[in-house]
Amino acid sequence: TAAWPPSSDDHPQEDGGDKDTAAMVHWFGDGLAECVHWRRGALAYMLTATLAADRRPLPRPLLLQGLRELDRMVATRGDGMKASVADAEGSEGVRMMLLEGIL
Repeated sequence: TAAWPPSSDDHPQEDGGDKDTAAMVHWFGDGLAECVHWRRGALAYMLTATLAADRRPLPRPLLLQGLRELDRMVATRGDGMKASVADAEGSEGVRMMLLEGIL
């Protein structure tokens, strides 16, 4: 069984997150890069929730990694997230959520 918390060697993206994001955007586009960061953050949250439910200590590195992924997810599109509603991707429902400030 693996030791907890994992060593920094197990998570090279912690120090090179911007390079990691830039490479993903280059190869896959900003939408998929955003999804990868969202998923990494979601997995960190699920592990945190499981540990909390088992009343186990929550490792600070895990919490910080989840927060970093959230920040990277939001930053992935940069100014693209500030596009006008008319230029927004998606359906009319997405545009309405943008207008209401939900997205």
